[in-house]
Amino acid sequence: MEKRTKKPYRNAIRSEKMIIRAYATLMQEKDKITVTDIVNEADINRSTFYAHFKSIDDVREKIHSDVMDNIMASVTKEDIVLKGSYEAISEIVDFLESDEKFYKSLIRTRGADKFLNQLRDTVINIYLSDTELMAKIRDKKNFEIILRLFIGGYVLILEDWARDKLGEISLEDSTRTMTQVLSRSIQEYM
Repeated sequence: MEKRTKKPYRNAIRSEKMIIRAYATLMQEKDKITVTDIVNEADINRSTFYAHFKSIDDVREKIHSDVMDNIMASVTKEDIVLKGSYEAISEIVDFLESDEKFYKSLIRTRGADKFLNQLRDTVINIYLSDTELMAKIRDKKNFEIILRLFIGGYVLILEDWARDKLGEISLEDSTRTMTQVLSRSIQEYM
């Protein structure tokens, strides 16, 4: 007989989201965040916090993990590097713009640089460890340089987007331009 797992209750999901949003808000305001700060901001009981998380570090890790999972699902669905089209990376833009204020807040918080570096390195490693892709590349050294420039550059664009430094340029326009440049550059090494 197959063992069924319980679905989380809507209230549990809502409470977890409230904790995560409270944490993200507080990161903008304070250097040191306590569980008390989070429960006050989220307007929940301490027991509700501890029903979902063991510590504040667990909250941060959950946020990073969820964002990473969503972005990585987009990266692996389409071969962004080979297609080099906006459509291949548009899911990432849609995901970030689905809750723009929240994701901008997360990217601006202290400690986000560690997460962004991890994101950059993970995406780069996905492509460099793809033996099928790498078999198509004739100049692997220069391909890796272009890949690092693109992924690193895109992470910087995300940081500028989060800090409202792009001015009149939208995240969508920035992404379109980056994918056009990538597409032209990659063709030289295949």
